[in-house]
Amino acid sequence: MLLGCTPGGKEPGQGGSATPAPGSPAPASSATPAGPAGAVPKVVVDTVERKDISVAKEYSAQTRASQTVDVKARISGTLLDFTFREGARVYQGQQLFQIDPAPFIAELRQAEAGVYKAQADLSQAQNQVDVKRVLADVAQARAKLAQTQLDVDRYKPLAQQQIIPQQTYDQTVTNRNVAKAQLDAQLAILQNTRISDSSAIAVAKANLEGARAQVQSAQIKLGYCTVFAPVSGVIGQLQADPGNIVGPADPNPMVVISQSDPMYVEFGISESEFLALSKLLSGFQSGRTTPTGRVPFTLLLADGTEYNRKGAFMMTERGLDSKTGTLLVRTRFPNSEGRLVPGQFARIRVAAGGSKTEVLVPQIAVTEMQSLQAVYIVGPDRKVESRTITTSGTFGESFIVSEGLKGGEMVIVEGLQKVRPGQLCEPTDQPETPAVIK
Repeated sequence: MLLGCTPGGKEPGQGGSATPAPGSPAPASSATPAGPAGAVPKVVVDTVERKDISVAKEYSAQTRASQTVDVKARISGTLLDFTFREGARVYQGQQLFQIDPAPFIAELRQAEAGVYKAQADLSQAQNQVDVKRVLADVAQARAKLAQTQLDVDRYKPLAQQQIIPQQTYDQTVTNRNVAKAQLDAQLAILQNTRISDSSAIAVAKANLEGARAQVQSAQIKLGYCTVFAPVSGVIGQLQADPGNIVGPADPNPMVVISQSDPMYVEFGISESEFLALSKLLSGFQSGRTTPTGRVPFTLLLADGTEYNRKGAFMMTERGLDSKTGTLLVRTRFPNSEGRLVPGQFARIRVAAGGSKTEVLVPQIAVTEMQSLQAVYIVGPDRKVESRTITTSGTFGESFIVSEGLKGGEMVIVEGLQKVRPGQLCEPTDQPETPAVIK
């Protein structure tokens, strides 16, 4: 909360020959304000607070895309064009590249011609007359056998009565046996012909299915000539220029798409910290939240600002890394505005439960030089004092002060460039309004 001091005007002895009030210290030469003679610089101040804040731990973290896809050509061909803007957001199903389709159109036409030929071969196989011809031969053999059997039946009693010579009867028996053998042969030929015709039809059908598969394969290859975005996300730099030959064997992708909404944020905790937080983490893993119902993960960006969306626990790695002795923890943050990009370094705050009284100073009041942090304090006499502090973390837009401040001090948050230690100032809690140039 910004607090003001008692407004002050000109100090006695400034801007005239007035004599200092009795008991007032004589102004030192170092307290002479800079700028026009007699001007006391105005500064904006804020009060250092002592505040109960929730106990939390902070860890170094890094963002990672929830899904990263290398876009490669699935067929070899000449890259004709691309239809996206590098670094822009693309959506699943959006066209990205066009590969020359001419060779694959020709391949499709050839495969379609193969289907027509296979259909003709199948029709021919199904209309074969071999079986019909053999069936006619079988009928003829059956008729001949029947005729010879009649001769045998008629000549047998005549031969027994010696009306005809025995030789004539024996010849009819021989003729019948020959006719029977011829019928058996024709039946065997019929069976073989049927098997042959059936095989020819089966082969013709198989050839037709193969030709149709060739058409389908050619259609798929032709479809691969147009490359679409497999996922929605942010597309990277073009890595294959139009005119180049691209293909599945290329070691590098044509472009990379990162799905960054949601964004994963990963950090590592030590074994001892894992043991301390295991109950909390097990609660996340089972779907339970904190008693307040809030998600306890807060992301602090590299510039010290707090990300405006809270994170949710996703997983912990199955075991500790033997090299680093840490356990990987993954969280998920909404990123519909695209503020987070993969590879960012940040800090993540994990609520550990409970509260603690801390001294908080606005971050804008802290200056850093050679690894030292300091603030300018305005005392009751309106003199500026430089105070070195030690911070132990951040809370919102404030630093947590472990040494150097106790709370209640007034620190300068605006106008630091106007003053120096020991100088008089005119503190206020209202920032100056920039003049409007007409």
